[in-house]
Amino acid sequence: MPLDEKKPFSLSNMQLFLRYPGLVFGVFKDGKTGGMRALFNLVRRMLSQTDLVEIENCLHASLYRRDLICPNSLRSLNGSANLWSIIIYYLCRITKPEIVVETGVLSGRSTTLVLQALRDNNRGFLYSIDIGIPNRSYKTNAGIHADKYEKEELAWLVPEELKKKWQLLIGNSREVLPTLLSRLQKLDLFLHDSEHTYETMTFEFNLAWGYLSKGGYLIADDINWNEAWNDFIRKVGEYGRVNTIMETLGIVQKW
Repeated sequence: MPLDEKKPFSLSNMQLFLRYPGLVFGVFKDGKTGGMRALFNLVRRMLSQTDLVEIENCLHASLYRRDLICPNSLRSLNGSANLWSIIIYYLCRITKPEIVVETGVLSGRSTTLVLQALRDNNRGFLYSIDIGIPNRSYKTNAGIHADKYEKEELAWLVPEELKKKWQLLIGNSREVLPTLLSRLQKLDLFLHDSEHTYETMTFEFNLAWGYLSKGGYLIADDINWNEAWNDFIRKVGEYGRVNTIMETLGIVQKW
């Protein structure tokens, strides 16, 4: 049962509050923002305490069923679209990447879980790129998409104690990403969740793939918004293992 962000005191949330009383304080204190912060603190703490064998089993089950499968401690949260980034936590814990690059931050959901995984691994560094334009809208094949947030809200979910292994770069990924990858020369995990237009997705996929290490993963959210993912996979599919989760999350491992 996912946390209902739009209706903090809905019946479904009340059921969650009975299981996790700590969420109540967050919602009463800061409404939706406090509820999500409390939820993510709960999620990352439970994931951090989960045995690595169970995490590996959950990853394999998620890839096989093409859906998010949570550890036993988080089963009541299973199915929350806002928690798809748990898949990324699994991959980070199992593959133990040294260099992770993500495009698109917003509230910092995936950022937080990546950083938690890196901390649990005791290795790795995350570089995040966000265009940093509040309340920006752009046209996609799925319609007009709006990134609604105030400037000071960017990455508001990321706790201070996780920021030591993180650098946030502000700018358009078409400008920032080439410079960053040229400097790094390689990466082990790439996450796309920035502008979901065909042009931007194609640009990021092709550029990141060239720097991705053997055995590394490229992950993209909202792959059903246009044909960029399908065209990219047709191009590199013979050089990687492809999976999809919930028909919106694309994962390819480079061979």
